[in-house]
Formats: sequence, C-alpha cells, structure tokens
Amino acid sequence: MAAKRSVMLLPLIASAALPVLHWLLGPAHHDIILIRDWRQFEQPWRWLTAHFAHADLEHLFWNTIAATALALLFIRHRIESGVALTLFCVIGVNAGIAFDHSLYRYCGFSGVLNGWAVIVLYQMWTQRTQRAMVLVVATLFAAKLSIEWIHHSALFTDSQWQTVPLAHIGGAVGGAFGSVLGRAYRYRKTAPVNSHSLKLIEVS
Repeated sequence: MAAKRSVMLLPLIASAALPVLHWLLGPAHHDIILIRDWRQFEQPWRWLTAHFAHADLEHLFWNTIAATALALLFIRHRIESGVALTLFCVIGVNAGIAFDHSLYRYCGFSGVLNGWAVIVLYQMWTQRTQRAMVLVVATLFAAKLSIEWIHHSALFTDSQWQTVPLAHIGGAVGGAFGSVLGRAYRYRKTAPVNSHSLKLIEVS
C-alpha cells in the first residue's frame, strides 16, 4: 500500500520540479529544449527534457498551477500508473511536434497536461464519478483543443514562443490511448478464467 501511495505521488513531485528546474537552469535552457535541426537526431534526450523547460515565468506559472491541480486529482482518484501514462502523453506530444513542420523549437509541459486532463476524465468516467460533470468538462475540453487548432494559439496562456496546438492534441490522444490500453491490460489480468479456457488449458 505504501509503495502504491508513493507511485501516486510522482506526478505531484514532477509538478513541484517544474519551478525548481526553471530556477536552477533559467528560462528555456539551450541544453534541454527541443531544437528542430541536427540536434533532434544527435541529441534525442531533448525530446524528453524539453517538456520540463519553460519559455518565461508566465508559461511556467500556469503550467505549474495546472500540473499541481491535476496531480492532486491523480491522487484523489487513485491513478497508480501515472508514470506510464505520462510516457504515453510524452509520446503523443512528440508525435504532434514531429508533424508540425513549421516548428523550429519547443519547450513546455502543457502538451503533457492535456494528456493528464484526459486521463483524469477517463478515470472519473470509469469510476462512475459525477458522469454528467465529466461530459460537460470533456465537451469544453474538446472545444478548447478545436479553438486552439483553428486559431493556432493557446487559449489560456500567451507565451513568447510559438504555440503548438498539435502538441496539445497529441498529448490528449496519448493520454486517451494510454488510459484505454491500461484499463484493457488490468481487465485481462484480473478477469476470471472461464470454463472454456480451462478446458483448453487441460487439453494443452
């Protein structure tokens, strides 16, 4: 139980790390941001570290607030596979970035946060927790992504850097895919073996 509780705290620890890294390294440190030139191939770690860098204090502030709120919801709704799900979000964000050929540089945690939002909504839905509210929030969230895509700008923040709606959409898709895959895995792992399966096992 203690181990599971510690794992659930990891997203909250990651949220707390965002301002610490910004204070230690400064805004958009050139060694960790993603730059779409030869460095994206020869320094592949940037595809991960760029998510933890921020362009300016406003960028950092709103992402930290959102990350902390969502991390607390991870704990409240007992989402134990937060690290694995976050990796799905990162993969989704990176796929969105890769498809945006006009993008030269990228940093920020907002793409992952869009994935976290989907993860929390999916968990609340499967737990049958306030489903009417989940539908309303999910509809507003989809509208937010659509507006960002149409206007090619962030809805809630105004960073000095180029906004990347595909990163937000990719993070949301990654979070949804990870959530569905994780639920299917847990179901298969805990589902009782039926009599037909037992006969097949006995024959083999």
